[in-house]
Parts: sequence; structure tokens; C-alpha cells
Amino acid sequence: DDDDDDDNDDFYNSIGKAFGIQEVSMELSPDDLARRWIQLNDPFYDSQTCTFISSDTKHVDAAYEFVFSNIAMYLSTTTDTSTATTTTHTDSNHNNSKSYLIMPNFVPTSATSFEKFAMEVEHIISILPGLSNRLSSVSTLHPEHIQNESRSNVPIFVLQWNNE
Repeated sequence: DDDDDDDNDDFYNSIGKAFGIQEVSMELSPDDLARRWIQLNDPFYDSQTCTFISSDTKHVDAAYEFVFSNIAMYLSTTTDTSTATTTTHTDSNHNNSKSYLIMPNFVPTSATSFEKFAMEVEHIISILPGLSNRLSSVSTLHPEHIQNESRSNVPIFVLQWNNE
């Protein structure tokens, strides 16, 4: 069978050479893989209201920093700084949007550890004044997730915002 494969490879390589066709191999980055997976599998994905950001962190302290820095950045774009109160925006960029935090190197082989991290983030959010009403949910997508619909190709931390 391997001889047949080698013969097929030789055949197609000779056709490629005869017509000047070159095989191009393009590896997709973890960001590209995550974006593509979300676009194909999240029925609520909206390119107008969702954001993607990634981190190559491997350590839990850096992961907390990454998540809460993104929460702070999001809140800073939806807070009226002149009165220091949160305002409800009617533009499509902030109403019920999602932030997809792509973390390909953070617990890539343990969906359970990723889920525990998410539960700890939810706990911290629940005790911070005013934050729990801004985030409607925290969830994870992971290659080893037990639920098929949450089995993405790289670890993704999802923040579902509620600005109504």
C-alpha cells in the first residue's frame, strides 16, 4: 500500500512540475484556528459585537492578569469617565457582545483545569461591586471538553457581556 502512495505522490509531483504548479502548505496559527472554530460553531457569534484577543501564557497568575486586564479594557470603553458611572450604550459594538480570549498554551491538555480556572474567575467577579451585572456569563471552550459543542481546537475563555 505504501508503494501505491509513493507512486501517487510521484504522479502528482510530475504533473505539478509539468504545469508549474507548486504545493503550498500554510499552517494556521492558534488564533486563526480559534476564530474559524468560533465562526463555524458558535450560533451567537456576531462579527460586529465580538472581539478576539490571545495570550501565550502558560501560568495561572499570568492567565488571571490576562483575563482581568481584558475585563478592565472592556469596561473602560463602556464607562463614562466624566461622571465615573457606567452607561448603557446603544451602539452594536457593546450590546450583548462576547470577548473570546484565546489561550492556546494555558492548560492545553486539561479541560477540567481550565473549567476550574473559569469557576475561580466567576467567583472573583461575583464579589467585585458592579461587575457581576456587566458579565452575564463566563465559559470555556477546550479541545478536551466533555460537551461536543464546547470542544474547540484550542483553549478559549469566553466572556459574555450584558449591557442592557
